[in-house]
Amino acid sequence: MLLELAIADAYGAGFEYADEMLVNNDLSRYVQHPRFRLNPGIYTDDTQMSIAIAEVIVAQAPWTVEVLADSFVRAFKRDEREGYARSFYHFLREIQDGEEFLTKINPESDKSGAAMRAAPIGIYPTPEKFHTDEKKPSF
Repeated sequence: MLLELAIADAYGAGFEYADEMLVNNDLSRYVQHPRFRLNPGIYTDDTQMSIAIAEVIVAQAPWTVEVLADSFVRAFKRDEREGYARSFYHFLREIQDGEEFLTKINPESDKSGAAMRAAPIGIYPTPEKFHTDEKKPSF
């Protein structure tokens, strides 16, 4: 699942923010992202955050905001890449760990990031896993 997600993300990245008149989307090649210095064929922030969620699932770590925030920061720090919203990218560069993430994050985001990184959660057949922990993530 993650491999397919990364391939689709890397392919779609070249068309994000691109002028529709300039893009010949014939599915034959990767295209340079028009805003970020991502090499064609390189996955973006969406896959990076999905990997962070998958790592929490594979480790069978507690499903808490603290664990998820720590995983997001670790994934970013080990493989820093552009593609995040500008303010969130700078936020991730400035913080050191999940605790600082939770202390300083603006919880009022209206962006689609949560939906973009949620795919690994689909491995579970029911949502009960997420209803048993005391602190449930809202991001």
